Amino acid sequence: MPINTNLTPRDVPWDVTADHLTTQYKSFYLSFDDNSFGYVQFAYGNLGLFIKVSPLGWTYYPSPEEAPNEPIIGSSTHLFRSMKISKDRFKVTVSGNDFNIDPEAKKCHVTIKGLYDLHIEMEGEGYQVKDFGRTSKVEFMRHRTFPMNKVTGTVTAYGKTKKVTGNAVAVDAMFFRDKFTSFGHTWQNAMLFDREQKHVLTCLHYYTRDQPMSAARSPSQASLTLDGKLVSVMLDNEYYQDECHSPDGLRYELPKTVRRVLSGKTFDGRSVQVKLRAELETIGSITDVLKIFPKWAKDLVSIWAGLPYVFVWLQNMAADVYIDGKHECQLSGAGYVEQTCVHYPPSESEK
Repeated sequence: MPINTNLTPRDVPWDVTADHLTTQYKSFYLSFDDNSFGYVQFAYGNLGLFIKVSPLGWTYYPSPEEAPNEPIIGSSTHLFRSMKISKDRFKVTVSGNDFNIDPEAKKCHVTIKGLYDLHIEMEGEGYQVKDFGRTSKVEFMRHRTFPMNKVTGTVTAYGKTKKVTGNAVAVDAMFFRDKFTSFGHTWQNAMLFDREQKHVLTCLHYYTRDQPMSAARSPSQASLTLDGKLVSVMLDNEYYQDECHSPDGLRYELPKTVRRVLSGKTFDGRSVQVKLRAELETIGSITDVLKIFPKWAKDLVSIWAGLPYVFVWLQNMAADVYIDGKHECQLSGAGYVEQTCVHYPPSESEK
């Protein structure tokens, strides 16, 4: 089956045993009640040739009322020997940063030195999708997602520490036998948090290396949580982006408007469709992932990793939900769109 449900935190230990090319990452997307937003990722990578690494990544986007109103974006890469893993494989520490899961209590404690000290209650069930629902003899990727989580804790930024509350989406992903940068040239991850109604919409899709950006259908997965309960995982999805433009100095094209039509079945067998249209506002951040390398090293690393840039938009969004053809509700709230461009897409003439 391409979709498995009723996952619990017990289903997401670290797996560092594979002797082939493997990447695993655990991420939290954090939507705080004061309209700030954050992201934390701990990862493990077996790059082959006996090279194993443990990268970390984090962001904090302040609320409009905070000053200075500049995002905090950071990352670091450590050798695997810096990653201290507990015997049960649910707790890790990397250079003083912690990602500890208590699977029985369904809680997680995450710290990023100097920025985050967060306690996360994993309230709802999770689901798993392998290879975006495609059937193949060899498994290449697996995503386990928990859309409904409650967050409390502190954020230390701009010389101040504040208490925060909010919601989070948790993602545990595994890539096997190949680099994730080899699967597609562009990945887009989007989320919509309607905190008042306890509704959450998640979307993830990517363009394969041979697909132009005009392709409406590409490997994708989406989930719909209503009133705190996961009701559908959708794999029959359409995505359109209009009025594309290139930021100054970059060849990557970014949309000014995005449209999604997400289709599937509820777990009790009813048809469900979610429609979303958003005019993307000012880009919240542009990250050159390889900026940490000098040019000569960047040229070498790009042979393996492509030229990854991450673009983020943060703004209010709305989506309409239809069940059995009837309008069920509208989700409205904090929206997050993250587009990772790894390789230049093929032109229309090359498709």
